[in-house]
Amino acid sequence: MSLLGWVTGAKPKTQPVKKTSEEIRETQKVYETKRQRKFQTAWQETFSWLVYDDEKNTVFCKVCRELETAGTFCTGNSNFKIDTIRIHDTADAHKFNVAKFNAKFMPVAQAIAAKSLVLLDKSRVGKLCTLFRTAHGMAKSGRPYTDFVWLCSLNEANGLDIGKTYRNDKAA
Repeated sequence: MSLLGWVTGAKPKTQPVKKTSEEIRETQKVYETKRQRKFQTAWQETFSWLVYDDEKNTVFCKVCRELETAGTFCTGNSNFKIDTIRIHDTADAHKFNVAKFNAKFMPVAQAIAAKSLVLLDKSRVGKLCTLFRTAHGMAKSGRPYTDFVWLCSLNEANGLDIGKTYRNDKAA
């Protein structure tokens, strides 16, 4: 029950006209063109690789800039949208560059290759060293890699234990 009938000149409240999705998109488009985006320093806390250049008013990727020469985050990006930065952070090329960058400063003992060699037992390492020396000697003397099989047999006949694996010309 409404009390509007008792007050002179009172009118019922009109519902606001709802905008269509096209009108909403148009107003957002106008808003985005007029909006002045600025670099947020909090982004550097989240993305440690992000570097801001005050003079050029651009952002860079410290990692990609050191390892590459092309790309918007190497030459400088003036698009200050968090989505753009997130897309770069999840890009495969950026992830690969981060892995290369981290490997560059990693001690040799922590490298993946060093850890793999530690896992190999000493006898297997000795056998692989003999096989690598044989392949290296063949390469230095200009011998074809098809000779690798008979050279391995010769090494074994001379008393070297080189094992049964990696004894084909494809392994050399």
